[in-house]
Amino acid sequence: MALPYALFISAGNDGSGARYHVERILRGYAMKPVADVLIVRGESTDDDLQEAQMLGQSLAAALALGIY
Repeated sequence: MALPYALFISAGNDGSGARYHVERILRGYAMKPVADVLIVRGESTDDDLQEAQMLGQSLAAALALGIY
């Protein structure tokens, strides 16, 4: 059974290279993405961090409810 994951990337550029390589690595394991990738470009703002926190809380809640 594939394990769920959500991905948050903080990048100095567009983050596409980091996304590509992380997703490439995760394809080699029994893992599946369950949320859109969150990419923050440049300096993280409070809004960015709040969005990352909501992403983590959503994943945690879904795991607790047995959705994944």
